Amino acid sequence: QEWAAKHAKLEECLRQAQEQLHVRPPEIAKPHKEKLTNLEEMVDTLNETKLQAEDNLRRLSQQYTQLKQLLLERESRLGNYRELLEEREAEVANLESKRAELIRNAETAEAKIQGLKQENATLTK
Repeated sequence: QEWAAKHAKLEECLRQAQEQLHVRPPEIAKPHKEKLTNLEEMVDTLNETKLQAEDNLRRLSQQYTQLKQLLLERESRLGNYRELLEEREAEVANLESKRAELIRNAETAEAKIQGLKQENATLTK
């Protein structure tokens, strides 16, 4: 908006200078013609700056879109990794449960073996 206001003011000055240039004799018009040339150069510079700014904005917008897409992809992958982690944690819990059951079974078997050894020892005496 600020740029648009400056641009409009310069355009108005340029228009006024052009009008004055047509009604003045050449010796009086010369300084006005120089002023007009300066104003035209300023308008050209502002237009170039505007084009560069629009170009930069387009590039930044593209970069933002690419980064947003990359972020979405990474969030998706992170969700997949979380699911895999939950699955692995469930598998580990299941294996730990089976391990505990096997240890109990081994302890029970060991107790039975000791009982049979004692019974065998008693019978062989």
